[in-house]
Amino acid sequence: MDYIINATDKNRELSVFVAKTTDMVNTMRSIHNPSPVVCAAIGRSMTATSIMAIGMKGEKDKITTIIKGNGYIGNIICVSNHTGNVKACATNYNVDLPLRDDKKLDVGRAVGTGGSLTIIKDLGLKEPYIGNSQLISGEVAEDYTNYFLNSEQIRSAVGLGVLVDVDYTVKYAGGFIVYVMPFASEDTILKVEKNISNLSSVTDMMKEGKSPEDIADVLLSGLGCDILSNKQVGYECDCNKDRIEKALISLGKNEIKKIYDEDKKVEIQCHFCNKKYNFDENELLHLIKKIS
Repeated sequence: MDYIINATDKNRELSVFVAKTTDMVNTMRSIHNPSPVVCAAIGRSMTATSIMAIGMKGEKDKITTIIKGNGYIGNIICVSNHTGNVKACATNYNVDLPLRDDKKLDVGRAVGTGGSLTIIKDLGLKEPYIGNSQLISGEVAEDYTNYFLNSEQIRSAVGLGVLVDVDYTVKYAGGFIVYVMPFASEDTILKVEKNISNLSSVTDMMKEGKSPEDIADVLLSGLGCDILSNKQVGYECDCNKDRIEKALISLGKNEIKKIYDEDKKVEIQCHFCNKKYNFDENELLHLIKKIS
């Protein structure tokens, strides 16, 4: 079972989220069949997106994260809402790169060090909030940390990890985000920075058997650790035929009529779950009349 906890220190100067997302990332892997390095890149961004979404309050609030790198993967898109459930897709799932010198997956090269991270928050207002920042490493965690600082002016620390087994299944996946409150004392900041600098990687801690609660304890060592919430998360695509129909209508009457004249039918596949939706001759005629 995947879940995310929210914890804080005794003085409420830090907000800490720690996630276990192994099953979520494995579900994505079973749908898209990515290479290990692509799986790691998407899985890291999925985890960060899920953590960010947990903090949203409105039931209709939605968050979309888009990594547009100049590497081999292309775009990575993750979508979530207040539940923390995530769906994800990418441009290229078949990227095969040599391991780095330290024998780890070369996520930075696969994503690319040039490009941008865009966060879109639909909070039910007239216009969504859109924030952008430049990619600085392509390793994902550092890029999210850079985004928080430069786009939302929030001091944070982000740790993300995905360990892919020899059979391409995901053995461990998870991560954390530490948000520093504006009123946090310098002493608290120094302590948490020291704790983070002494951390093992997220997947190494999970391999040792550490739970999200255990990792929160390590992050907040010497500061007190109070668990505020525990929320189950997973991979979930909310597509249905009505939504696909709306997307088809958005193409416009002329484009739909062209499809009707040439093929009398159309099949549309969801990019997030690969489910296929078919519209026959009568359904296309109905859409043309509906637009008219």
